[in-house]
Amino acid sequence: MYRSELGRVVTTRGIIREIFRKAESEFAILENGLPIPTQNLLYIARMEG
Repeated sequence: MYRSELGRVVTTRGIIREIFRKAESEFAILENGLPIPTQNLLYIARMEG
């Protein structure tokens, strides 16, 4: 779940492939290639197994 640039709360299912830092910002890259600023992430469920 994350807060979009427009302020809406968006639920998306996917796997975070990597997290990278650029200047002062940190981005999570989802498996579909969508970059989301980590400060916009509201909830991350860790998969077990």
